[in-house]
Amino acid sequence: VRKVVKSLQSQRPDGTFATDHRIFLGIAVSGDEGSLCEVDGHTYYAGQFAMVRGADNKWLLAQLLGINPSTKLVRVRWIYRMKDVSPSALAQSSRRWRALLMPGSCKKAGSLQEQGEVFFVFHEDFIHHQALVEPCTVRFMSPEGSSAAGEDFLLDQVANSRSTFLCRFVYDPTKQRIFSLKNKLIKTRYRRVLDVLMREADTAIAPA
Repeated sequence: VRKVVKSLQSQRPDGTFATDHRIFLGIAVSGDEGSLCEVDGHTYYAGQFAMVRGADNKWLLAQLLGINPSTKLVRVRWIYRMKDVSPSALAQSSRRWRALLMPGSCKKAGSLQEQGEVFFVFHEDFIHHQALVEPCTVRFMSPEGSSAAGEDFLLDQVANSRSTFLCRFVYDPTKQRIFSLKNKLIKTRYRRVLDVLMREADTAIAPA
């Protein structure tokens, strides 16, 4: 029995609203080793991050989760940029996190908050595969307990690449709240996803 998964009509990062496609997901991926589709010479894989063409040709960020081979609709989890986060959520975050997120707080990469800072979001949606622009990289680093060397390494990556981003926080647009990646209030299924993503970042930081 295949399970019907509905995409709720919730707001995307660009302010537009999702459509309820009622996609069947017993057929999540096509191809071998997690490959989903190929668009403009780029091959996309499950779990990969990508830039997505939104309304008015605005570029959005998303993690690719699966595809319906028949409709070519890709299931994604949105990654919000700083400009997509509500000012009230920033204002209500803890003093410690506000200090990290305020403009100018990052000495190593002054434009991090404007360009490279992104937020993990619990919002999943469906997009057409032709909306995919190009793959990108999102590095996950908790603001709690990160080594100075590891932080400098990731910040250098973000500063020197237009397609590399740093995620240190979770944003809940429904509750208008910001959490650190290791916050214990995060639901277990998302906690597991974040733990895997942070371990991958730790592997990238590990000295050769």
